[in-house]
Amino acid sequence: MNTKDKIFEFIERRFPPDKDCNWVTGNCYYFAVILREAFPGGRIVYEPVDGHFLYETDGGLYDWFGRHDYYRGRDLIDWEEYNNIDPLHYERIVRDCIR
Repeated sequence: MNTKDKIFEFIERRFPPDKDCNWVTGNCYYFAVILREAFPGGRIVYEPVDGHFLYETDGGLYDWFGRHDYYRGRDLIDWEEYNNIDPLHYERIVRDCIR
């Protein structure tokens, strides 16, 4: 089974669509953390236009909906590096979305 199928199966089994806990509208960072823990080796990325976090691994971008091609080609920023790029915005995101 490839990574994409494993992630889909993981999401489907643990996060049914009728139990949305704002995984894409407020808790997307935490969903990306869950995916990173379940499927190590990727990275959490931030899309600043939509203000959305995704998990990137094996060439795919994932959130609660599964794999996203919608964000392909957008300016995605490695969350680990964002504090170095825009420290004020980083702190605001941490304050308003993560804490």
